[in-house]
Amino acid sequence: MTSAAPDTAFELAAAARERGVRYVDAAIGGSPHDAERGGLTFYLGGEVADINLVRPVLAGVADPSRVRHMGVNGAG
Repeated sequence: MTSAAPDTAFELAAAARERGVRYVDAAIGGSPHDAERGGLTFYLGGEVADINLVRPVLAGVADPSRVRHMGVNGAG
């Protein structure tokens, strides 16, 4: 979870795939106060199946309507 450059996400996703690891990039919108009340917004990049796997994890800090799949790796 960071706001890294898309090229970084591409590189990390490729390195993860080489090792048989799933990868989702997740840019975050909001503040620590938003996190405390479950109000963060996540902008996710990756495969749909992988996005669906992380949704329950993110539910602790974001309403499901605020977890948005933006496209392939690098789009988050």
